[in-house]
Amino acid sequence: LAILPENQSFTDFVQLVFLAPENRPLEKRPARVQKLDDLKGTSGWIVTVLDSDMSGRDESTSKNLIAQLAQLIHESLPAKLPASAIGTSLFAQRVKRQIEIASLGQTDFTISGPVGSDCELLAKFIFRQFPHSNRLTLTPINCVVADQVSIQETIRRLSRNQAAVAAGDNLRRVNWLLLVDVGRLEPAAAMELNGFLELPKNRIGLMATSSVPGEQLAAQCSFPTSLLALFSAVSITFPALTDRRDDLPLIFRYLLEEAAANNRRALPSVPAGTIEAILEYTWPGNLAEIRESIERFFTLEKSEVVGAAFQPEDFPERIRLGIKHGRLGRADVESIDLEARLAAIEREFIERALFRAKYNRSKAAKDLGISRTKLLRRCEQLSIQFPDGPIDFEIAELPEFDEAD
Repeated sequence: LAILPENQSFTDFVQLVFLAPENRPLEKRPARVQKLDDLKGTSGWIVTVLDSDMSGRDESTSKNLIAQLAQLIHESLPAKLPASAIGTSLFAQRVKRQIEIASLGQTDFTISGPVGSDCELLAKFIFRQFPHSNRLTLTPINCVVADQVSIQETIRRLSRNQAAVAAGDNLRRVNWLLLVDVGRLEPAAAMELNGFLELPKNRIGLMATSSVPGEQLAAQCSFPTSLLALFSAVSITFPALTDRRDDLPLIFRYLLEEAAANNRRALPSVPAGTIEAILEYTWPGNLAEIRESIERFFTLEKSEVVGAAFQPEDFPERIRLGIKHGRLGRADVESIDLEARLAAIEREFIERALFRAKYNRSKAAKDLGISRTKLLRRCEQLSIQFPDGPIDFEIAELPEFDEAD
């Protein structure tokens, strides 16, 4: 029996639990509680009872259980490349190279991007690509709620885990910290963390997510210089989706395939009109907003029909309004030089009227419904030239007479 904390921002902590062995009274024991997250939120909790007294117990059994627990946590990490790294643009290619560098080198890194960019998901994906990652531990820390005390407790636990590693183990980094939204970490907590990382026997790796690139954290945070250097060792930066328009169709299709599999539905088609609408919208909520739109589609009855299509009207209303506003905005930009457009139209009508009237000014003015004086003034303003040059007077056409007259 375990009571979850009111503040579930903590993802890894120790608390007391009550065990109910068969035909025995309740036992109160400490236990380690770890939260498992997926894209939709908390998917479960792992509770590991800690033995304070190992006497009379099979130590190999405990080690086996710990190994199984590590494997279970490892399998919960994302195995597929997150949608944030999907695409064919130069940016997407650069990110994939940086992921490879961070994965093979097992070096400290920072992933930055606007809200909804899947930075934390990508960090966990990179960790899973580490060689022997099933033998490593990853501890996420939410920097919004972390303080000096919680950092101290985390470091103490990691120290015990580090001491448990065999002396002959050749792993350079045993424990890894994932600092989520590192720019919100308290200065005192940062100082505590930095002090431990500077110890000579430290075997902790550091990864972080941030709203600004690692090299820009110095201007935002009063962290020790040595700690800031770790954040900028490898920096992976995601721009907003509005700056990655070439990748948008691929990202949308990728997330649509993912959602269709999760909802056990046939993959809907994506018409050209929907692709156009995707490119029209700015996506201020980034990947999170695309996922929300796709999840809404799978709540519709049409999504249950094989061969269904994701149409532009299937987007949430606010997105449809945003698409419409974007189109109107571009139309306004294209028509901004109104005087030039009207002058071109007027010039065309005057030239047609003059041509039909064989350049007779009076007749052309009558056809246009304006006075001869106004016609001449507009011809001068619009630089309309006549075949014979300027004419000061005109010979009136004589009326035709019947032979009987």
